[in-house]
Amino acid sequence: MQKEFPDLIDEIRGVGLMLGVKINQKIENTELVKKLIENGLLTIPAGENVIRILPPLIIKSEHVFEAKDKLRKSLSCF
Repeated sequence: MQKEFPDLIDEIRGVGLMLGVKINQKIENTELVKKLIENGLLTIPAGENVIRILPPLIIKSEHVFEAKDKLRKSLSCF
C-alpha cells in the first residue's frame, strides 16, 4: 500500500496486528480517519499524523482484504 500511495504514506509500522500508518503532511490524520469511517473502516488517530489500525485477534483473511480495499478507497480521495 505504501508503494501504491508514496505521496501520502510515509511509513507503516507495527507489531503483529497492531499497525500504525504514518501519513505525510499533505493531509491530517483526522481527515483520513473520517474518510475511513465513511467507508466502513473504524480507525483512530494516534501520534504525529498516524492512524492506528487494530483489528480483533480473531480476524479472518477475507476481512483483511476488505480492510485493504477500504483503506485504498479512502486514500484515493486525497
